[in-house]
Amino acid sequence: WRATDLRLDSNTTSSFDSRKPQIAADGNSVYVVWHDARNGGSDIFLNRSLDAGTTWLPNDIRVNKGVAGITFAVDPQVAAVGTHALVVWQDRRNGSLDVFCNRTTTSGSSWSATDVRLDTTPTATTSIAPRIVLDGNLVGVVWQDHRNGTDAVYANWSLDLGATWLSSDRRLDTSAPGTTNATDPRIDIDGSSLYVAWTDDRNGAGDVYCNYSLDSGQSWAASDVRLDTDTPGSSASIAPRIVATADTAWVTWQDDRSGFSEIHANIPFGMLPYGDGTPGSGGFVPRMQGNGQATLTGIVSLDVVDALGGAPSAILIGFQPRSKISLSFLGGTLLVNPIASPQFPLFGTLDVPGAGNISIPIWLPTDPVFRGFNVNFQVVTVDAGSVFGWSMTNAVEMWIGD
Repeated sequence: WRATDLRLDSNTTSSFDSRKPQIAADGNSVYVVWHDARNGGSDIFLNRSLDAGTTWLPNDIRVNKGVAGITFAVDPQVAAVGTHALVVWQDRRNGSLDVFCNRTTTSGSSWSATDVRLDTTPTATTSIAPRIVLDGNLVGVVWQDHRNGTDAVYANWSLDLGATWLSSDRRLDTSAPGTTNATDPRIDIDGSSLYVAWTDDRNGAGDVYCNYSLDSGQSWAASDVRLDTDTPGSSASIAPRIVATADTAWVTWQDDRSGFSEIHANIPFGMLPYGDGTPGSGGFVPRMQGNGQATLTGIVSLDVVDALGGAPSAILIGFQPRSKISLSFLGGTLLVNPIASPQFPLFGTLDVPGAGNISIPIWLPTDPVFRGFNVNFQVVTVDAGSVFGWSMTNAVEMWIGD
């Protein structure tokens, strides 16, 4: 560490507090944001380094727009990738607290002339505690919102690194509006998947809930999922934190079910299709779907339809997220890097396009060491009617739970 720390705010009077710093970095670029009241009311300020913290701007930059010192802009959060950085905060310029965002595409040298309001309700309400994450061009922001009379979790997102946003935000907790309080939301993104967790009092004491989208926010689960598994509402589960990677998410929180505060966690399980199949005879594209509960000691099935009847086939089996690939091969796309590939014939009338089918049972292990284990599957079929002599299903990823 440096022998002497650095002061990053350039409030020369030193008569006002600079509070709640947040930091983000990508490569050698480091961005630090905070709020301070040097101009009267609170504003959002930023300093940045482009050489991994060796040097910084001599003067910090005010990020919120409009007249300085009158908007009560506080509690900033920052995310960064490449030359882009985005800052969100809560702001009282319209009378009640709203969520605003500004961004730079030039490593902090310049910022958008106008910041953007992300909560879209036309009526006065309280939108607070925003959180922001990004992955590639996908940016997600969540916050706590009181428009329905109680606190709820709302989100807005951008597909182009903050250049444009949804014209209407979206509520993510799925209890009846205005009946419960959903607070302290947290968000993370992996690829096109967004995961949001929060604390919710619908059952009494706080429980931890989650909602998710696997398609860059186009659709979300119709019902949110409770993650703490003791009696609903019987103890306080609070302060959730979430991280998403390798097509899944991990959530941890503070839990007092034992009478003392403990740290608990949960992970998702189940089966999801991914990728596209490769057409075979008659233009049929074989399809595979997972069915059953992917839990320890359980039995699930992989069900294949629309393949060539009676054709020789093999199932590609890969372990853990590193086995998920996308490799052009024999006119199609290999979606699994296999560690095993058992062979079998399909059912259905021999050589009839689209008639091939099979249901493959999978017995899951009993050892708890496999909790959270990932297995990926794809079926390939010998098919003389396809361009290169093979057809392929989509793939299915399975995460084992308990």
